[in-house]
Amino acid sequence: MRWLAILIATAAVPLCLEGELLPIRSYTTADGLAADRINNIVVDSHGFVWFCTPEGLSRFDGYRMVSFGAAGGLPHPVQAVLETSSGAYLVGTAHGLSEFHAEGGESAFATYLPGNNPHETFVTALMQDSGGRIWCGTDGGIFEMLSGHKFRQHRLPPLHGWDRLPIADILEDAGHKLWLATVTGIYVIATDGSFQHIGAEDGLPNDRVEALWLDRYGKVWAATRGGLALMRDGSESGRCGVQQVYRDITGLRLNVTALADGPDGAIWGGTTVGIVRSLPGSPGVFRVLTRAQGLIDRSVTALAADHAGNMWAGTEGAGAMQIQSAGFTTFREEDGLASDRLTAVLADRAGQLLTVTVSNAAGAGPTTGLITVTETAPAGLTLVSMAGTGWTCAATTCTRTDALAAGASYPTIAVTVNVAAVNMIVRRTG
Repeated sequence: MRWLAILIATAAVPLCLEGELLPIRSYTTADGLAADRINNIVVDSHGFVWFCTPEGLSRFDGYRMVSFGAAGGLPHPVQAVLETSSGAYLVGTAHGLSEFHAEGGESAFATYLPGNNPHETFVTALMQDSGGRIWCGTDGGIFEMLSGHKFRQHRLPPLHGWDRLPIADILEDAGHKLWLATVTGIYVIATDGSFQHIGAEDGLPNDRVEALWLDRYGKVWAATRGGLALMRDGSESGRCGVQQVYRDITGLRLNVTALADGPDGAIWGGTTVGIVRSLPGSPGVFRVLTRAQGLIDRSVTALAADHAGNMWAGTEGAGAMQIQSAGFTTFREEDGLASDRLTAVLADRAGQLLTVTVSNAAGAGPTTGLITVTETAPAGLTLVSMAGTGWTCAATTCTRTDALAAGASYPTIAVTVNVAAVNMIVRRTG
């Protein structure tokens, strides 16, 4: 016979489980945001959080929101922002690439045009590669920014009847290949300048690719109008492609618009129905967060993790959400649990309610005699009481004498504890 105590408590990004109410702080124009639609979110090296909106650029320093717009010389809408390795800030707008000058006063931005027509001056994505080159994705193709604020276009053939190549996102993989998200699939440009196209005919959920992401394990992910795709980067086979596709989760058809790493390594995806999030260490197992978990809008258009471990989510029309890190720790099989599936875990607001599950191993015989469970609360928790159906409990101990068959479990023991200085929200899975 074995017994297992399941305790879920404090200080990490929350496990996204059914019924969980997330600790969310929302920010809107009432808090200083330039607009309530968020096109992109970027966290810089100083920890500032930047919000790209249709009405300008907003910066959050942890205390207040400051916005920049037409009065400072910044065209709008704003689609992207990049902090370069030299410390400069470049802003992609619908009317060119703007450079931010903090000392510029009322004219804080100078704007430069990558191309010669409205499509080629509509900057949609920015990225600096490991070699220091700055890449500008536009509604009319991909440009490299040269010294003296000059630009060089790298021409790629549009497909499927398009007369231009709108770029949605740019990524450099671990092998220094350049990946472009476009309306006609993904273009991968090798270091020698050759390119490969990956489209729906190659297994992508949809040709319309909204975002690309390189996770902390070096894997490339693609967000598309028809689902999420884990990509092959060609490091083993020599040719890039689609490794795995996730078109729906819990019956929801996915339209994925944004991607980010969580502080714990989970992949977060913004969709038109909320947020999808992989379980830490299990990138192919996803949960869905919706308004039922406290989201302020169903359509999530941007995601980013800040230096404090909070996740930021931009919405289509309700502003931005800060999903706070404090209040949660996830314990899984690799931490010693017999299974990732919990039988029942509850919480209240006064005393925190945990559970102990007592199970008999699958290959063992039925139990005999007195079964005793003694609970010692971890540091920071003060045990208040224990109780469970069929159990006789006093102080820190519960007992029972009825036999437990192999592979079976007794009714759970609810353990009420007081937690110092945090709120704990623990939910049921499976």
